[in-house]
Amino acid sequence: MPAADLIKALLGSGGVIGLLLLVGRSWQNRPTVSVKLERETFGVKEEPNIEVRLSVEFENQGRENTSFSPEARVESLTADREPLTFDLSAEADSRTLHPVTPLVVAFKGRAPATYVFSHFRVVQFRFSRGPKRSLRTLNASGCSAGYLRFSALRLLFRVFGALPHVHG
Repeated sequence: MPAADLIKALLGSGGVIGLLLLVGRSWQNRPTVSVKLERETFGVKEEPNIEVRLSVEFENQGRENTSFSPEARVESLTADREPLTFDLSAEADSRTLHPVTPLVVAFKGRAPATYVFSHFRVVQFRFSRGPKRSLRTLNASGCSAGYLRFSALRLLFRVFGALPHVHG
């Protein structure tokens, strides 16, 4: 049986219109979570590692509940252009994100002390339903950037060591 006949048989007499409705409904019902950085603090009491604390606001913009992963992956580049990667753990009783209800969550972990002076930080969050989300900050100032600007500036830094986004 050809593929077109199979799809038509599965969707009944709807054919192409039924397929478009099915795709549209699944697109409309998919959960989308917005992520906003509230603040990032460092505890520098111990050496050579520091305690990193990150406060993030999640908002589920979908119609159904979803939940976030208890781990967040942080990737950055040190001043010597070396990659630095570590994980942060969520400090929350419930990881459920209800629709249209903001939730502020604290993530905590240990990182090498060079993280304070790192650039091009990417924090990745995963969810039980929906796509993963990333926070992109240029440096410790917390200045965020879109994907294209972030990628272009990171490429300049990796190749030439240039930091045109740093003022002062």
